[in-house]
Amino acid sequence: MAVHNALFMTLFISMAHVSPAIAVYGGLVVGNGPGALFVVAGLIYFVRCFGVTVFFNVPMNETLAGMEAYSAEASA
Repeated sequence: MAVHNALFMTLFISMAHVSPAIAVYGGLVVGNGPGALFVVAGLIYFVRCFGVTVFFNVPMNETLAGMEAYSAEASA
């Protein structure tokens, strides 16, 4: 059983592609101080938001979706 929302997945996956592009743009085009902020922001978004969601939240949601709502396992 898949737990997916089409709009969320579209925007979330799109931002996973856009955030590294923002980091590259900041590093190559903007440069210096402001460019470093672009790089940091792009990398933080990618690692923290995308990485955490893919490797922790999605598997947890898949597990929760397979449980009975009022079982002892679900309430633990």
